[in-house]
Amino acid sequence: MTKPSSIFGLPVDVLGNPIDNTQDTWYHWLLHPRNKPLDYEFKNNLRAGISVALVNVPLSISLAIASGGDPASGVVSAVWAAGISAFACSSHFNVVGPTGALSGMLAVTAHRYGPQILPVVSILTSLWLLLFFVLRLDRYMRYVSSGVEHGFSIGVAAIIAVAQVPTAFGLTGLTPREKLLEKLSEDILHLGSYNPYDTAVFLVTFASIYLMIKHCPRVPSQILFVALGVILGMVAPEGTFTLLKTKYPTLSLSLLSPADLSKAIAQMQQTDLIMYSFGIALVALLETLVSSRIANNCVTSKEFLNYSAPRDTFGLSLTNLIVGLFGGIPATAALARTSFNIKTGAYSRVAGFVSCITVAILASILLPFFVDVPMAVIAGILMMVAYRLIDFHEMGEIYKVDTANMYSLIITATACIVTDTFFGLIVGIAVSVALNMRHFTNDSVDFGFQSFIDDGGNTSRHIRTVTARIKAPMVFNNSEDVKAKVNSAPLKMIQDDELVEELTTPVGHRHLQLVIDVASVERIDFDGAKVLGEIIELYRMRGWIVRVQHFEHLRTSLSRCEPFHAIEKLDYNELLC
Repeated sequence: MTKPSSIFGLPVDVLGNPIDNTQDTWYHWLLHPRNKPLDYEFKNNLRAGISVALVNVPLSISLAIASGGDPASGVVSAVWAAGISAFACSSHFNVVGPTGALSGMLAVTAHRYGPQILPVVSILTSLWLLLFFVLRLDRYMRYVSSGVEHGFSIGVAAIIAVAQVPTAFGLTGLTPREKLLEKLSEDILHLGSYNPYDTAVFLVTFASIYLMIKHCPRVPSQILFVALGVILGMVAPEGTFTLLKTKYPTLSLSLLSPADLSKAIAQMQQTDLIMYSFGIALVALLETLVSSRIANNCVTSKEFLNYSAPRDTFGLSLTNLIVGLFGGIPATAALARTSFNIKTGAYSRVAGFVSCITVAILASILLPFFVDVPMAVIAGILMMVAYRLIDFHEMGEIYKVDTANMYSLIITATACIVTDTFFGLIVGIAVSVALNMRHFTNDSVDFGFQSFIDDGGNTSRHIRTVTARIKAPMVFNNSEDVKAKVNSAPLKMIQDDELVEELTTPVGHRHLQLVIDVASVERIDFDGAKVLGEIIELYRMRGWIVRVQHFEHLRTSLSRCEPFHAIEKLDYNELLC
């Protein structure tokens, strides 16, 4: 029988060590998450799944509206995406569903073809992702730098924010526009028609959610304010607020009925629709792979995480296919909800199944009541989504240390705002690659090996030192190659039986060393600094002593950049001259 490794590659743990072949069966992969029974840490998974569901219900409704769809399509997407991705993707922690990252391109598509096209877009996205899986496109995600990601996020945030202005302030008499700057101009012209009640509700909702996320991050503030909004909408005199039922008078939810795609399916051959689906698939894959990597870094116990980029690609393809067939909108991993999933105690993919079931139950019970929520509350939630898409801290560090990345960021954001997010993404990638292609080289690392006996002290120690001399600049388009070589070559250079014993030796008796010599590295960008931190952390977990030599010329990039905030364990005392 075909094994999972024959399709997705041999499973490895977070240290890069192959997992025992006896676990390489479909039964083990599916029914023993993280090499444990399904009921292992079930209480933690239950708590995390329910907590994420409480956040997911209002966000899926809000993001569906931001994407140009109806609220029910967002719930459908959240339910099916959570269940299928937990089954098919490799990450144990990703929360997959509607996201702000996709809503910009989806809103343009829905404006052009109507909201009924979004399930078709999800199916087209699935087909693109399946092609990406066959071609192993995940290997080329390294060409998307941090600057491009942040620039794209700014563009998406601007699109979401501008789209919420009419509902946030209760504006009337607007003419629908497709381009962002045209929408903004239209909003400004009609500011005089604002509704003071909608405006007040929007401002209170946005400010309160901001404060609660900052000071009480584990409280699901979105569902709380939707509930308060429902009460407010019920007791307020008719016409005081613009309610959800005003815009969606026939709102209903069907989770198990396949969508009627007969009318929209004929539009699948439209060239621009196919290209927009390509852009959506590209962003969805990038967000999912980034989320998987960050999630694995944030987990304390890292054994048997079984991360596999090909499996994530295939799983995301299957997820979007099922979502589209049941009438949902395209889905990808949501970084904020994934982080929330980990912080609330998720241990394995079981939390994803719990979230799927909980969202389905909550939405089925509560959706009839949600029709009374003021649209200004939805606008407040979405405005916070837009705000949190922009990582001001990381952009500030890029500005300090990485000029080329900052150029990519500015160009990508400008192109997204002036044209659209798909074109902006392509322009950003092209500019970023052009600025850094001269740094690409396959001959990037040399290795040296030393072995000697230290007779000092009461016992002799057999000390082995591997020196990795990095010869190429560590920038986004080749730092992953450097990481792959440094992660594997030293282990191959130490082949004797003592290796297993040394990896479990107490800290005070370590005698395996990795020396990273960066004397020939003329430049290290923001992404390269992150990768260097990942290498250091990886070898620490293996039980090695890690030293970095000859870094004086890179001191500014390393000391001001805080490049390892994703793992938050950098010890600069290990940076030695």
